[in-house]
Amino acid sequence: MASADEPPAPESEVSVSLTLNGSEVTRTVEAGTLLSTFRLTEDQLRQERPLHANKEVPLSEIRRMLIGGRTVEIYASPGPKPDLEFDRKLQGGDELIEKLAGRLPEGAEIEHPSGELAGRLGGRA
Repeated sequence: MASADEPPAPESEVSVSLTLNGSEVTRTVEAGTLLSTFRLTEDQLRQERPLHANKEVPLSEIRRMLIGGRTVEIYASPGPKPDLEFDRKLQGGDELIEKLAGRLPEGAEIEHPSGELAGRLGGRA
């Protein structure tokens, strides 16, 4: 997803529409995260996507997790761009955040400006 200072590339986003109880709902999502499956194992977080290369981040290399209002960004390598990110509205997203926070290395930083999940993060945020 594009950061606040970087406009999204139009070809990387898809508009999804559906009708729910007679009302049409439209949401724009990044095409790269559509149909993604996130797997948290003992030693890595893995994003599996059809027609794309999978992304893997070893838990031991994660140095920062930013829990934003809309997305969660995972940083393992130096630089301003996250190595992996996912939408907080992902099915089971809050549970994934909680489990991931519990498996991060001791020195990893967890940033959670809104604080609504602070009680579920074991005092790490």
